[in-house]
Amino acid sequence: MTDNEWKFSHKVYKNDPITLKSYVNKTVSIKTKDGRSYSGVVYTIDPVSESFILANPSCDKQNLKIIMGHAIDNMEVHTRTETNVLDLFLSSSEDTPESIIMRRKNAVRELLLENRFPVTENGNILNIAGILSIEPPYDEQHCSSTNEIVLVRIQELISSVVV
Repeated sequence: MTDNEWKFSHKVYKNDPITLKSYVNKTVSIKTKDGRSYSGVVYTIDPVSESFILANPSCDKQNLKIIMGHAIDNMEVHTRTETNVLDLFLSSSEDTPESIIMRRKNAVRELLLENRFPVTENGNILNIAGILSIEPPYDEQHCSSTNEIVLVRIQELISSVVV
């Protein structure tokens, strides 16, 4: 590329993707051109617009903020250690009280039986005809099967269960 072509090329070709990726899962503070400050863990970065998506784990609920790239004035990395952002969003079954898990298990089993699925229990795992299993906390993310059609059908069905 000539100097003239480089000067007029889009900034996405000038960005260093390794540097952008190094910010993911790091705690940062971002100051915008209008004087506002945002802090949180970098969830992802759009390399074209240089927009940052920050997860704020300090709230009871997850709070995501999108800071547009054109508005960013300054960014400071607070910690060099990585925080796995997905762990902030996923709730583990250890965090769910046993009574709620058991109520959900019973509700899922009853719903499946109402819809004429042959449900059996193997310890704390619900099995359907030996081709699908549902593990605690018995939601659609904890279904596993090699048959994609059955898997999608059961996931759609148990997604309606509210305990």
